[in-house]
Amino acid sequence: MKGFDGVLLRGDAWREHDMSGQRVAVIASADEAAEMVPFVVRSAARVKVFQDTPGPVVPRALPARGLRSTARVQRAAAWFHLRTTVRDPWLRRQLTPYVHRPPVVRPHYYAALQDPVCKLYTWPVYAVARRGVRSAEGVEHQVDVIICGEGVDVAALLKEGRRRR
Repeated sequence: MKGFDGVLLRGDAWREHDMSGQRVAVIASADEAAEMVPFVVRSAARVKVFQDTPGPVVPRALPARGLRSTARVQRAAAWFHLRTTVRDPWLRRQLTPYVHRPPVVRPHYYAALQDPVCKLYTWPVYAVARRGVRSAEGVEHQVDVIICGEGVDVAALLKEGRRRR
């Protein structure tokens, strides 16, 4: 991809790419990151997750009963899963949802984020540079592979990266 010397993947293309020993940036919504990160962490040397808004996660689907009680039970289950699975209080705070939405079922997301090769960033990415991504705190993160979620405006990130050179 012009403007980035590495591999830029969109959609499900990350499933087909061998990330063995590579430095990977994941730029995605919480729901998409929860799906991607457990698989990427298995083989990548380093994984940097740039998550915009944290979302609720549960390890398995909950039985549906009444609509109102189900939402309450799902929020409680997601909160309990976060509290009992994520040991680090700062990481737990970064993962605590502040927007009410239904949880996604991803049993291995929190474990993947706690893997030593993985790091969560809550600063947004504002540009794709030649060797990686630039986040809003002004740091250029050097990576070999960038995986973008469906909601990421890659053209805008590339344009901003070219403008900053």
